[in-house]
Amino acid sequence: MNLPVFAQDLPQATGGKEQTVQSSQTLRLNLDASTIPAEKVSQFAKAYLQVLALIEGQQAQLHAAETEVEFHRKEREIQDQAFAIIEQVGLTKSEYLQLLNLANIDPEFGERVAVQLQEISNK
Repeated sequence: MNLPVFAQDLPQATGGKEQTVQSSQTLRLNLDASTIPAEKVSQFAKAYLQVLALIEGQQAQLHAAETEVEFHRKEREIQDQAFAIIEQVGLTKSEYLQLLNLANIDPEFGERVAVQLQEISNK
């Protein structure tokens, strides 16, 4: 499963690809996907879908920026809104990013997330 939202769409949140790769390797050592509670998976899936909708909804405004300064200002606004969504569902920024990375590197956890996303989408 490859969840593209947030870590890649808002690169400053992860510190770039090198840090993402390093974080992914660290996560594999520190997190056991089978021990992550269903509630955390549910919170992550809810946040993921809301952040995805936010980013998709703001793409046009972001690309309509006429200057680099305006682009970065809008990008920060989107990032702040995304972090607010993440915190509203009960996750920290760090938890969200860790779960996002884990879903991308651990097939078992990625499947758990995919099932949760499907369940939410079917409601």
